[in-house]
Amino acid sequence: MCDYHKAWEDLTLFKEKLLEYIVDIICNHKEETEQFNRTLVLGYMRGAVDNEFLEEQIKSTTVVFNFVSFPVYDERDEWDYTPILQRLGRVHFNYCKFYVAWIDLPQQKVFFQDCEFCDHWNLQDYEMLDNVDEVIYQNCLFTDGVSCSSNDKAVELPYSQFRDCELQEIECQNVVFQKVMS
Repeated sequence: MCDYHKAWEDLTLFKEKLLEYIVDIICNHKEETEQFNRTLVLGYMRGAVDNEFLEEQIKSTTVVFNFVSFPVYDERDEWDYTPILQRLGRVHFNYCKFYVAWIDLPQQKVFFQDCEFCDHWNLQDYEMLDNVDEVIYQNCLFTDGVSCSSNDKAVELPYSQFRDCELQEIECQNVVFQKVMS
């Protein structure tokens, strides 16, 4: 994958390339059978195939995104790629760039390592993907501010958020950090 802001002129193309990238990773980790093959995995990732066996196999695979730039999207647009990411179970972002304020991954285990966040970033209540330092963000650069807030009940962040990260500023309102920020 390459940097969207340098090479991707069509967000639909980004979404298709993202699908190919994910399917390649998943299919390279599992032996293909009649119940589990490239065509079925692609159908599942597109939301066209509903299959518990496939879902279990896919969600148990850690998908590592290396050097991928995630462009701005709007949930109302056809090129919104978050439904694809939401079909995964374990996501490791490695040396990625984010041009969005957040990625909605409510049921996925995630880990951001050596990533750059080019827009103001909103902390989410992500579940942590196992990693040596037991954090959500490690060695990341946040070029704009970071925030987390809630108007209703307090947002609880059960995992350590940062390890060796560079932040310009952080603003939190009505947030409970259950682990020490390092």
